[in-house]
Amino acid sequence: MQVLIWIIVVLLALPVTAYSSKHPDRSMASEAIMYLAAVEGKKPVKLSPQDAARKVKKSHGGKILSVKLGENKAAYRVKILTEAGVVKIVSVPANR
Repeated sequence: MQVLIWIIVVLLALPVTAYSSKHPDRSMASEAIMYLAAVEGKKPVKLSPQDAARKVKKSHGGKILSVKLGENKAAYRVKILTEAGVVKIVSVPANR
């Protein structure tokens, strides 16, 4: 009987898992996971991905395309599309 209950629970959980992987906010969730991983790592990250994007938007203008924490967790790589139509990558220190 317990096996049947576990099978039902697993089958009911599958649609939720499939939905969450296709959710439009998935990129924000993955950024949050990267931020939390960096916080748990050796190097402290004081700046959130959203704050890094705001800094770049304020200083360079244009449209933010993506924000990723670098492999060494020392800086964010913010990809922007400038008003002139040029794609730029700006590095923002993660500890400020």
